[in-house]
Amino acid sequence: MLGYGLPSPSRPEYVRCLRERYNIRFRAVAGCIVSESLVSYVDAYDSEMVEAVNHKVEHDVFKECHEEAQRIWMEQVKTKQAQVRK
Repeated sequence: MLGYGLPSPSRPEYVRCLRERYNIRFRAVAGCIVSESLVSYVDAYDSEMVEAVNHKVEHDVFKECHEEAQRIWMEQVKTKQAQVRK
């Protein structure tokens, strides 16, 4: 899996989930400044990879890991907010 742009706060958990559960590696190939050709390449590569992996395991592993990463990140935010209020 390839990525570019400013990472979301939940990206580390997303990457961990993909790696630990499905042995899928994530590689950031660019930051915020990205050429059109690189965007086209990454989007095409990721599209093919998503389709192949989901077909192999018969469910959307990327959605699964995204949702889990979001949930974990939100729990971390709530925990930090609770600590600040004390």
